[in-house]
Amino acid sequence: MKDRVPAFAVVRVDLEAVRRGVEWSLAINVKEVLTTKEAAEAEVERLNKLNGEKGDLYLCQYTRVEPGLAGAELTEHSVRLRRAKEIQEAIGVVLLHEWDPIGIRAVPEAQDEYESYVGPVYRLIASGASAEAVADYLVAIETDMGVGRVPPRVLVPVAEQLCALDVRISPK
Repeated sequence: MKDRVPAFAVVRVDLEAVRRGVEWSLAINVKEVLTTKEAAEAEVERLNKLNGEKGDLYLCQYTRVEPGLAGAELTEHSVRLRRAKEIQEAIGVVLLHEWDPIGIRAVPEAQDEYESYVGPVYRLIASGASAEAVADYLVAIETDMGVGRVPPRVLVPVAEQLCALDVRISPK
């Protein structure tokens, strides 16, 4: 533990989800981890200005990481982190290209618009949630966005694509 180096997590809290009674573990996720407090605080400030009206709150949380993770050394942990990034990207692609409730898939500046939903969607599918449960979550997000409520059955095909993703961090 003493050998770990400081790091700063940029944490997102979906306040609207919390107000609706969504479980805290689904309403909080780490957006990224940065190496300096200044960079993390600047990112938190930028994100709060950009997303504050959406009901999101971003915070900076001090943490520590293994020293080898900052270097080029390929450890089991860094392999797991790379796999986690691949999973996040796969979920993000489905959300952007298949779900896309606000129609921004072709807007280059908005390619990260649904990034904050990747963590909660991952937790749902990794826990074995049904496609119907994932569709219900997507409907709740759409309702929060104010884009109109569609019946969950309409989103089941997208949810099935999400549930079909291999979200295992480690191989069998």
